[in-house]
Amino acid sequence: MKNSAPAVSNPEGYTLYAYASIQAIAAAYNAVGADNTKASEWLKNHSVDTVMGKKPGMARAI
Repeated sequence: MKNSAPAVSNPEGYTLYAYASIQAIAAAYNAVGADNTKASEWLKNHSVDTVMGKKPGMARAI
């Protein structure tokens, strides 16, 4: 029987990206509270220190 699960050669390779994403989301919610719209705007305009280094706000990265 063939395995139907997709093959992932190195799932650990995504760990730091996922962790950095959670760090950014946590920083936004800590800054503005649990309002998704405000958190989104905050992320666009603020840099966040993560395990992968300082990530600029989206407005600055464009």
